[in-house]
Amino acid sequence: MDTDLRDQVASYFRSKSYEPLPMRELHEQFAVPSADFEAFAELMLQLEEQGVAVHLEGRGWFSPKHEGWIVGRLTINRKGFGFVRPVVEDDRGDIFISRSKLKDAHDRDLVLVKGRKPKRRAGPHSKGQKGPELREGRVLHVLRRSPRLVVGRYYSAGDAGVVEPIRHDSTREIHIPAGRNQDAADRDRVMVRISEEPAVNGLPSGDVVLVLGEEQTYREDLQLILAEYDLPTEFPAEVQREVEQLPKDVGPAEIKGRVDRRDVIVVTIDPEDARDFDDAITVARTSDGGYRLGVFIADVAAYVAPGSAIDREAYRRATSVYLPGQVVPMLPERLSNDLCSLRPNVDRLARAVWMQVASDGTLGEIELERTVIRSDRRFTYADVQSLIDGDEIPDLDPDLEVVLRDLAALRGLLRDRRHREGSLNLELESQRVILGEDGEVDEIVIESGDESHQLVEECMLIANEAVARVATKREFAILRRVHPEPSEEDVDSFIAFCQTVVPNFTVSGVDDFQRLIEFVRGQPASPVVNFALLRTLTQASYSPDRALHFALAKEEYCHFTSPIRRYPDLQVHRALDAAVFGEKMPKAWFAQLDSLEEVAAHCSQRERAAEDAEREMTKLRVISWLRDRVGERFKGTIAAVLEFGFFVRLNDTLAEGMVHVRSLDHDFYEFSERDRTLRGKRSGHRFALGDQVEVELVRADPIARQVDMTWIPEAGTDTKRPGKRRR
Repeated sequence: MDTDLRDQVASYFRSKSYEPLPMRELHEQFAVPSADFEAFAELMLQLEEQGVAVHLEGRGWFSPKHEGWIVGRLTINRKGFGFVRPVVEDDRGDIFISRSKLKDAHDRDLVLVKGRKPKRRAGPHSKGQKGPELREGRVLHVLRRSPRLVVGRYYSAGDAGVVEPIRHDSTREIHIPAGRNQDAADRDRVMVRISEEPAVNGLPSGDVVLVLGEEQTYREDLQLILAEYDLPTEFPAEVQREVEQLPKDVGPAEIKGRVDRRDVIVVTIDPEDARDFDDAITVARTSDGGYRLGVFIADVAAYVAPGSAIDREAYRRATSVYLPGQVVPMLPERLSNDLCSLRPNVDRLARAVWMQVASDGTLGEIELERTVIRSDRRFTYADVQSLIDGDEIPDLDPDLEVVLRDLAALRGLLRDRRHREGSLNLELESQRVILGEDGEVDEIVIESGDESHQLVEECMLIANEAVARVATKREFAILRRVHPEPSEEDVDSFIAFCQTVVPNFTVSGVDDFQRLIEFVRGQPASPVVNFALLRTLTQASYSPDRALHFALAKEEYCHFTSPIRRYPDLQVHRALDAAVFGEKMPKAWFAQLDSLEEVAAHCSQRERAAEDAEREMTKLRVISWLRDRVGERFKGTIAAVLEFGFFVRLNDTLAEGMVHVRSLDHDFYEFSERDRTLRGKRSGHRFALGDQVEVELVRADPIARQVDMTWIPEAGTDTKRPGKRRR
C-alpha cells in the first residue's frame, strides 16, 4: 500500500473523533479497492505492531492510546514475572507485570497492556528509603504470539499434556492439546511451537513439532534454529516454476545493449569454500600515479523482475543465512550458484562501477555500466595472501599477477584514506566451525582479517560509497546503509570501562576510539577492548534517508555489492536501472519505492534474525564439541566480570564459559562495579577484564546453551580457608 494511505489511516486512529470499526467498514471508510483488501489487511497488522491501532474480537479496530492502553513486547524473567517494553517510545519506561497478571502471555509475545499509576518501591539497598518509581500493569490480550520455538520437557495430563520449558528465558508452561504431542512420552525432551489459539487454564497452547533425543545432534540443532528464526528450507512451487523459465546461459539476447568487457582482465577472490561469486575486480595504474578500479557485481536484476514470485520470496527472506553446515539462500540455486555466479571462463551479466582513485586514495570520477564479462581466474584469500607474503601462486599468468599486485597496493591507499577520515577498523577475531559429514565439529578455526581479506573489503567499500554518491547527485531514492553515532550514555559507559581496563590511555569521546584500538594492539587487553567497543556502537541498519555511517565515517554509503545474498542491494540495482539506465519499470517497482521505509525496516529485521541464527547455531555446535572435553584445561581471557562470577573466552577457540564465584577458593569475593573486578577479602585474589587465566571445563550443556568452568589457581596459590564460605 502507498505511504499516503498509511498516513491517512494512522491519522484517523490518532484523531479524537475516530470510532472503532470492523475491518470491512474500515476498508470502505478509506475506499480501498476490493483487489487491494489483502494488502490493506497487511497494512493494519503493521499498524498494530507499531501500537497505532489494535484489533479485538467483537470490537474491531481501535486506538489503544485513547483507552490509556499500551502495546508492547513482553520479556519474562526466570522468576516468572515480566516486563513489557512499549513499541512507542515512552519516557515512563517499561511496565512490570507480576506472574498473576500475565494472563496467557508468553515470552516475546506482542501484548496489549493496561497500566496503573506508578508507585514508589523500596530499593534493595535503600535502608528504608523509597526507590525509583515502578510502573505496573496487567496483560489484557495477546495480540501476536512469538513465533519462536520452545524446548522443554513433556508431561502428559490425561489426553492432553503440558511442556515445561528448559531454558530460563521461557518460564511459562505450554498446554499441548490432545493429539498434538507427536507421540511424546512423559519427560521426553520436545520442541514446541506456540499457537494463536485461546489459552487453556491460563496457559498458552502449542504443538509439539519434534521429539528430541537426550543427546542433541546436528540435525536437531539445525531444525531448532531454522524454526526459531523462521528460516525456510524450500522455495515455493511458483518460484520453482519461474526458475525453470530462466535462460540456460548468457546468449546474444541477454548481451544486447550492454558494454562488452570480456576483454578486460577480471578476477574473483573468495574464501576456499565459497559457492557463489557475486563480485569481481580489476585495476590499472594511471599516468598521474592513481588507479582506475573496476568492481563488477552479478546482475541479479536482469533475471528477477519486481513483483515476480522469485522477487516476492527474495524479499520475504531478505538475506541469505550462513549456518554451519547449511546455507539458507535468498535466491534459488539456479541463480545464486549458476547464472549470477561470476565463475571463470564463462560469460556473465554484471553491473560495473569504474572509479578513479587518486594517489592519496580519494575517490574521483565514477562511471556506471551494465556489462557482460568473463572472469579470468578464481583466487582464494589464501592464494592472494601468499602472493602478498612473497610466495608464488602456481601457473600465475604475468598479467594477472600485475592486477593482484596493483590491488594489494591500492588496498593500502584506500585504508589510509579511511583512517584519515575517521573510520574505525576494529580488530576482531572470528570463530568458524568446520563440520564433518555427520555434522559434528572437526575443527574450530579463528580467523582475522589479513591483507587479502582487506583487499576485497576495501574495493567493495569504495564501490558502495561511489553508488551512494551517484544516487545523491542524481537525486533518486535508494536504500542506504546507516550507522548512528553511539549514545552519550553508552560512550560515557565505555569511557568508564577504559579507565579501568586501559588506565594509561585517556578516552574522552568517539574521536579517540581508533587511537585506542591502535594503542592496545598486541596487548592482552586488545580483544576485550575491541569487543567492548563493538558493544558500545549502535547497530547498523537500512534507511531511505541519507545519514551518517559512523563506523565508516561516511555520509554516503549503501549496499550494492551483494545482490545474490542481500535484498537491499537488489533494490539499489533496480534504482540504477530506473534513474541511470532509463529502464521502464513495472508497477511493482513504484509500489515498493513508495514504501521504502517499510522495506528498510523489514530488511533490517531479517538481517538481525540471520545474524542471531548464525551466532546461535555456531554456539550450539561449539558447546556440542566442548561436551566431549569436560575435565580438560584451557588457557583463556576474562571477557566479562559480574557480581556472581566472570566469563572466560578460550584463547584457542573463542568459546566462552562462566566461572561462578561459588566455584572459586573458599573466600568471600567482593564485586567492584567501578573497576569491574572481583576481589577475595582474605586471599586478595583479583579477577579483572583482560586477565589471562587457566580454567577447567566442568559442564557443556547444549540444551541450556551454557558452559561452566572452574578457575585453576597458579602453582603455590593458597586456596584453603577454614570455616563456612560466605557469598
